[in-house]
Amino acid sequence: MSIPALPISKIKQSMQQLRERHPYIISLVWSTPYLIFLIYPISSSFALGLKSYAGLILFLLSIGLGLASIMSWIYNPVPNYSNRIAPKLAVSQLALVGIQLAMTVMQAHLNDTQAPQSFGGSPFLLCYAITAWIMQAPRPALKNGLLGYTTLTLAEIIALHDSPLALVICAGAGLVTGLARTGLEQQRLQELEHQRAITQAITRQREQFSADLHDILGHSLTEINLQAQVVEKLLTRGETTRAQDLLATMTKTSQHAMHEIRDIVAATRSTNLSEELASAQALLNSVDIACTVEQTGQLPAGIRSSLAGFAVREAVTNALRHARPTWVSFTVSSSELLIKNNGYNPTYSEQSAGNKSGLANLQARLQTEGSLDWGSDGDIWFVQVRFNSVDEPKDTTGSELKSSDAHA
Repeated sequence: MSIPALPISKIKQSMQQLRERHPYIISLVWSTPYLIFLIYPISSSFALGLKSYAGLILFLLSIGLGLASIMSWIYNPVPNYSNRIAPKLAVSQLALVGIQLAMTVMQAHLNDTQAPQSFGGSPFLLCYAITAWIMQAPRPALKNGLLGYTTLTLAEIIALHDSPLALVICAGAGLVTGLARTGLEQQRLQELEHQRAITQAITRQREQFSADLHDILGHSLTEINLQAQVVEKLLTRGETTRAQDLLATMTKTSQHAMHEIRDIVAATRSTNLSEELASAQALLNSVDIACTVEQTGQLPAGIRSSLAGFAVREAVTNALRHARPTWVSFTVSSSELLIKNNGYNPTYSEQSAGNKSGLANLQARLQTEGSLDWGSDGDIWFVQVRFNSVDEPKDTTGSELKSSDAHA
């Protein structure tokens, strides 16, 4: 029986969710494979005998190196996006290098006094400090640190007359860790670009609204200001009749401006389903999120189309702000609207959530027309609007919340 291959995007998304929910587990996953190298010094300590000072010290140093490595991965950010070396990183690096150097000194001592040769301080154990540095060090300090570790590895190999294989092991472990860090940094850049695109799209909408207000108010206020100056002159000359006529014109101008402002605000607040679907598709496409619309029926124009439009607007806003979607789908029938998006993560949703009033407000608007449900199914978030049929009694109590962790 063949096993279906998992999509790469699905694997990346699962890893992203695991990293956000359980960052310590991810750090332990990074540190655990390297612990296999401790087999060599620990087996050497048992060969020497734990009752001997050399065997006991070598065993304790081996355990200490493993614990220092694990603590380094847990307490330092993976990867490090800052520009300075944090105290925790400095302490963990000093601990890793210090223990390894102590094991190297013991290696040199045992080489002179014991047979067969012990592997307790072999230079390849520097891979613990090297891999931690590659992932945890700030990018500006990365190069100098690697140069120092390369020099130290070569110096130990020469001093102990050890095999160059140690350098190959350290270089291989460093290369794998470096590629992993590069992948994580590229993923972060993509997320930042995604958020920047969303911000730019929202900014364009606000700029358009501001420009409309500026045009209306700028023209009207300029006209009223000029008319006010003329009124002042007319009153100075005692031409009250003309002044009164001009004041009436000023009143009409201000009323017309107020009416136009109300129209702009009303256009911003009012909506219908077709317009909101078109707007959602344009916004999602602009940030490289797949958008599909399946229409099996048509909602009636009027209040129901408007409420469905608000649901589309709210669901898309939530998907962009509180999830990391790669697709959003809309399914429309004559009595129902279903909106789904992937990329839902409870932890990320809670961290980015506002006052959670958007869906609740929409639910209140729907009380006399239908019901609103929302919730999650794995990494899929859904918002579902069901409208009452013509013969169905209207629900005045509102629908129950589908999920307590609504992101609105």
